[in-house]
Amino acid sequence: MEEQERLEWAYRESEISEIQNERMELLRRMLQQREVDYQAINNKRIEHLWSKRQREKERQIRRVRSEHVKALRKLTENRQHLEGKRKERNIIKDYTNFDSQVYAPMTRIGVYLDAGSEQFTVKNRYNTTLDGILDLEATLSDSVTNI
Repeated sequence: MEEQERLEWAYRESEISEIQNERMELLRRMLQQREVDYQAINNKRIEHLWSKRQREKERQIRRVRSEHVKALRKLTENRQHLEGKRKERNIIKDYTNFDSQVYAPMTRIGVYLDAGSEQFTVKNRYNTTLDGILDLEATLSDSVTNI
């Protein structure tokens, strides 16, 4: 009887240890998954912060460059004032000379003739796709298409 009881206790202990091992394995997997999730969240956060800092850095670089250009322009203007070489603009001469800045401004000075011209571009399906061109050709009379 005592032997039977000891065997039952041993069997129960082995079942309990198996259940505990399964629980430990489940906990280990859950902890690993939580760690992976935390790592992904941290990576996203770090990436967001890095991109934000990069945008800020680019913005500051643009600001410093624009201030640099402004300062150079001021220095050249002051130099012209100091040297006494500043000449007044002759408007009549500018408009009579077709090579002047009035008719053909140089882009290196900062004037872009094509700035904003894309708003006047005609965009429709007839001039942007092959099907549109084929439709236009189909509407033409034979006298126009025969050469």
